[in-house]
Amino acid sequence: GYWDKINKLYEAIQNYIPEPVKPGIRVSMDNFFNAMQKLQENPESTAARQTLVEAASSLGGTLSGVIKGFESYSKALNDEVKTSVDQANRILHEIASLNKQIYQLKALGQNPNDLLDQRDLLLDKISRMMGVTFQEPLKVGDTNGEFFMTLNGRTLIQGTVARLEPVAATTTIVTGAAHVAA
Repeated sequence: GYWDKINKLYEAIQNYIPEPVKPGIRVSMDNFFNAMQKLQENPESTAARQTLVEAASSLGGTLSGVIKGFESYSKALNDEVKTSVDQANRILHEIASLNKQIYQLKALGQNPNDLLDQRDLLLDKISRMMGVTFQEPLKVGDTNGEFFMTLNGRTLIQGTVARLEPVAATTTIVTGAAHVAA
């Protein structure tokens, strides 16, 4: 669920910024600022200058590694978001299609229990993916009323129609929050 995703995010961040367990950015920055201070104390020292150059190079390498790690993780998150959106859209379309079949069988006076069971499995699956709410006001033998599924007040399914907005082929992660391009 949600907290599992948050935990995975924190674990990934710790892979790229392993402090305090392993040396990382803090150690590189401390070395850089210590080298700057040594050079400030003795500006004519060739050794102090060389130490500062090495410390700056090391800090740059460390920061570059962190950036590459975050870029890689960002791409993986984008791919995961895209896959999840595609999977959710497929499930929503399947539910809408099952609703159509269920309504047709009910209109003919037949029992759609198998289809209702299939839909219940899909409802469980989509409920684990996102915080949807759904209701079906149909009573036994009643063919009036519609199945509704909403997410944050937006209708995703109304009766036999999945009301989905198209999702672009790419997604982006912006300042730590997922943003699906539309």
